[in-house]
Amino acid sequence: TSSSGVRNGANNAWIFTNGVRILSMQGGFGLLETSMVRGTNAVNIMMKNVLDLLLGGLFYYFIGYQLTFGGGGSPFAGSLKGEFIDPMFFVFQWSFAATASTIDS
Repeated sequence: TSSSGVRNGANNAWIFTNGVRILSMQGGFGLLETSMVRGTNAVNIMMKNVLDLLLGGLFYYFIGYQLTFGGGGSPFAGSLKGEFIDPMFFVFQWSFAATASTIDS
């Protein structure tokens, strides 16, 4: 029905918007870390945060998302042979993984 299509579209918009909000925290963490170092190291800190975001996305796509949500026989973890189902849900989950790696580094 058309109401379920609207509901799915609204859910996807909500999930994507919140994923982007979480990813925007990357800039705040970059500015916070940059304020703690000398001016000559500011570019290094910002590049570190960009690499955290990009490499975190790659590793989460190939390993983390598959182990978490991939179809596997184990009740504790999926398999690396899972398929990519929902791109909006992936962006939402990736935003948390990337932000956690930035906080940790």
